Amino acid sequence: MTAGSAFAHRGIPARCLLALIMAALLSTAVARAAAASCNGVAIGSFSPNPVSWRGSSTGYDPLDSTRYAQSVTFTVSKNTGPCTVIIGATVGDADSGTNRTLARGSNTLSFNLYTDSQLQNVWRNPPNATSNQVITYTFNSAPPHQTATLTFYYNIPPQQLTSANMLVPTGTYSRQVTFYVYTGTLNNPGSAVSSTNVNFQASVQSDMQVSVVPQGQSFSLSSTSQTVTLQTIDLQTAASGAVDLWVRANTGFKLQLASQNKGVMKYSANPADPSTVPYTLSVKVDGTYTPVNLNNTATLSAASGATGLGGNDYPISIAVTNLANTTSFPTGQNLPLAGSYADVVTITGIAQ
Repeated sequence: MTAGSAFAHRGIPARCLLALIMAALLSTAVARAAAASCNGVAIGSFSPNPVSWRGSSTGYDPLDSTRYAQSVTFTVSKNTGPCTVIIGATVGDADSGTNRTLARGSNTLSFNLYTDSQLQNVWRNPPNATSNQVITYTFNSAPPHQTATLTFYYNIPPQQLTSANMLVPTGTYSRQVTFYVYTGTLNNPGSAVSSTNVNFQASVQSDMQVSVVPQGQSFSLSSTSQTVTLQTIDLQTAASGAVDLWVRANTGFKLQLASQNKGVMKYSANPADPSTVPYTLSVKVDGTYTPVNLNNTATLSAASGATGLGGNDYPISIAVTNLANTTSFPTGQNLPLAGSYADVVTITGIAQ
């Protein structure tokens, strides 16, 4: 009686209180069911597929120093009900997201996937991911069938080197990435409700850069021409000069040299004057200076494989010998007029 009187005093019968508790529990269960009531969730098409690296044009240029964020789109859909889906990415081994590589035989090319265009958040797979490292999307209850198009970013770091510190060689590098969709939470995603495999690839292009710098200096991308001045005070005085030719490439190459005046310097004040000054040009290849015959375009084999990022050095020596020596100046030809003489030698790197 005492307990019954207490409930009566508060104005709520005992059986009514029990009914209210049951109603509250029922309401909570309905809310939980609605939160995960999506059916028919599926990850769909990727565009493009396979995902091919474009870079500045149509492939990976190992000498391009720009860091690109290449956007890729994909779809995710559901048939009925509202829910929030979580999309994760892995590569089948570690899901740290820091060791993703494309492969071509024993050669590899590092890459990664990001959830943001600033390339700050590596796309990972739950539960080993933060909220910034996955892509989420919320579907409403209506219409029943919905499809969303989402975006992520593909990046291959620039100017990559092999384990031997050489520029990565040409060829097509690829790797398969698996994507999963979950309807649970980030820390407890449950089993994936949908997954798909997508091939990522990159075609490494052959590229070469040539730099001509003052003697003793290193590669400089902005330095592509030099003037060598040979000062002779009379016909008895020889003169010489030198520059450094640097070449960097991810493939073997040859050097092609072409003289504007077929290996002689012409009178600058009047190019029509027959006066010329002969000279010799030698290129140091494999530790030995090789004289180059510039009467016609000359080709030298320089490297059979890729160089490092700093390039290979090919010192060039230019010399004017004693002009009074008949072996260096054509017999029967008038001695050159006093003044300035010049020639232009164009050097071209040719990939093998």
